[in-house]
Amino acid sequence: MGIKGFESFGKEHTDRCFQSVTIRNEILVIDGKELLYQIYDACKGRTPFDQFREQAIKFYTNLRTCGIRPVIVFDGFKFGSNHEKVLNQAVKVIGEMQKFIKEEKTDGTNKLPFCRTILAEVNQELGIPFVNGVGDMDSSTAAIANLLGAKVLAKDTQYCVYNLSNGWLPADYFEWDDAEISRVGGITAKLYHIEHFSHQYNIPTNVVSYLDIFFGKNSFFPERVQSFVDQHFKEDDRQSYQRYLEIFFSWMNGNYTTDDDLIERIVDSLGNRDDQPNIQVRLEERLAFFRQPRVPPKFRLKVRMEMMSRQKRY
Repeated sequence: MGIKGFESFGKEHTDRCFQSVTIRNEILVIDGKELLYQIYDACKGRTPFDQFREQAIKFYTNLRTCGIRPVIVFDGFKFGSNHEKVLNQAVKVIGEMQKFIKEEKTDGTNKLPFCRTILAEVNQELGIPFVNGVGDMDSSTAAIANLLGAKVLAKDTQYCVYNLSNGWLPADYFEWDDAEISRVGGITAKLYHIEHFSHQYNIPTNVVSYLDIFFGKNSFFPERVQSFVDQHFKEDDRQSYQRYLEIFFSWMNGNYTTDDDLIERIVDSLGNRDDQPNIQVRLEERLAFFRQPRVPPKFRLKVRMEMMSRQKRY
């Protein structure tokens, strides 16, 4: 998932993309799968499971020190997944776990399934609110953050496209392991907010959602709109995606007027295709997906109940 080139683009243009902030005394919605990797990467050596547990507790302890109340959102089973592939992967993971238990060997073993279990146990023990969703959880995570009036903590650059009321904190800039946390009483971070970002590049906020259409890693569109990208955003064959983005923002600044106009130009660039009407509808739906992330009513109730049941313990 994510937007091609945005990570390097953000590093190159940090001052324009992000604001320096100190996070304290607020709710923080965290992408659970990415938190798993973040804690895993903080461990040394072969990641013994007791060390992973210690790092997970340290992460939550540092958040608590700063008055930060985390809500963890885990991916669920995605609609439209290849069921046979998912089941085969599950069987493989179970086989690795059985081998580990029997032989007590960690070399070559996929430890992440074990670590996810440990993280879930730590969440239970510390009273950390968490929810397991169904379907595309990036969208649900964004919608839950808006529902709770919270920022999102995640590494996935896909969050730069969502209309997040309180913004996105890229995990690479979230200094949760900083020794200065106790003294400062907060965690230093970089904040991306779509309105601030749009203002920096002199474009309407609506324009940002087109990043997924043209450069999304897991999107239906990029290969289908390649002719439009080549015509308007390409200089040479060796061009980096970071450069594509720089040209994209410059071009949008001078050429974007309305969605209707741009979508018509994109569809026209496809040539004579039988699926043109379908692509136009899918374009409009995809843009709305990022601009107005929604939580299904039942899932919204689940989030509120989880918050109420655990907030006293935390």
